[in-house]
Amino acid sequence: MHETDLPHLFPAAEPGASLTPREEEVLAHLAQGDTYRMIAHRLGLSPHTVDTYLRRLRSKTGAVNRTQLTHVAFRLGYGPSGSEVFVPKPRIRRSGEHSSTNGAADSAPVRIHRAPRTPYS
Repeated sequence: MHETDLPHLFPAAEPGASLTPREEEVLAHLAQGDTYRMIAHRLGLSPHTVDTYLRRLRSKTGAVNRTQLTHVAFRLGYGPSGSEVFVPKPRIRRSGEHSSTNGAADSAPVRIHRAPRTPYS
């Protein structure tokens, strides 16, 4: 669904707007979670040029910020496929293993000592 009528999907988009192949490339990298610098390095561009492409994309799609532009990218099908999405696996604790980072047992209460309050604190 990459070639599409942007104004039909996004009412704030420019009338008759369509994406150039390079804009599609930049949008795909943005949907993968790449930073401006990463996109620039991977495409052999300067970060300033990537910023220019992203400004044009925001103008064409009506997106106000990077988050909305990423949403646009996903709506247009540029997001990672289901097999590429990172989903952390639940960690199974073994018996005797502590979950806290300070090495205290789960059942041991943690006490927080605070200084007595004064009328001015």
